Order: sequence, then C-alpha cells, then structure tokens
Amino acid sequence: MAGPCYAGPALTLLGGRVDIASELRARDDVGVKQKFFIYLADCDRNNQPIADFQKWIDRAIVLMVRINGGCTVLPPATGAWKDSATGTLIRENTTVIYSFIMHAERFEKKIKLIKNFLHAYGIETDQDEVMAEMSGWNGEHYACEAYYIPHENYEAVGISGEE
Repeated sequence: MAGPCYAGPALTLLGGRVDIASELRARDDVGVKQKFFIYLADCDRNNQPIADFQKWIDRAIVLMVRINGGCTVLPPATGAWKDSATGTLIRENTTVIYSFIMHAERFEKKIKLIKNFLHAYGIETDQDEVMAEMSGWNGEHYACEAYYIPHENYEAVGISGEE
C-alpha cells in the first residue's frame, strides 16, 4: 500500500510549540508534502481566445481527481509572456489547477496521463508552450520546479485516460 508522498520530517511551524495536526485532529494517515500544478492559458499562441476553454479546465479537474483524489481550481490570473518571434507582449488569463499528491506511487504510475493531457492541450489549443509545476518537501528541503514544454516537444497523443 502506498504511503504519503515523500514524507519528510514534520514541519516545525510556530517554532514547534504547537502540534498543528493534533490540535486540528487531522488525519494521521496522510502526511502530504507535495503539490502538482497545471497552468492553462485561455488564449492560443496568437492571442486568440480558446473557444472550448472550459472543456480543458473540466478535463484537468477529472485528471487530477483521478490521480490524486481531489484538486483545487484557482480563479483566473493575468499571465504574460513575450512572443519570441515578434517580441510582442502577450497577456492572457491563466487558470491554475493544483492537487496535493496523496500517494507518490500512484502519481508516478499516472505521470503519462499528465503528459498526454498537457501535450494534447498544447496541440489542440495551439500553445507555444505549456507549463506544469511541482513543489513541496523533497526529503531534504522545500523545492519548487517548473516544467516548460515547448510546442516542438509535443507528441500527438490521446487523452482518453488510457495508458
């Protein structure tokens, strides 16, 4: 049975004076230490709106729930990037979907589903680049890694959920 994702030592917030988990009567079978994020832009690489954008948010929700048991969708935030071909500043609304990694082994087995989703989103919505992020305790310290996938690295794949 898979345990908590990369469980490190208990955090000593508030100088260790309060055992927060005990005080909150939190579950003791899950010591979640990492989160995974998917970033979805509402425009394509030419700054044109994605007609079926909500479909992609819904697909990301289903994917994250399937893999991690739940997720949170943050309200859209303004994102910006510079078009490498024209030098133009592109602004877009970016929706971030994140999920706590409840079980590392399940997440690792399903990483191909995440890749398939990100590549399909990139291809079908004409993204110059797509992004995901992982942050949390890596066993030694808190870390954050961003993963940028340029359009030339996309693989045409299905996102039916099958591996």
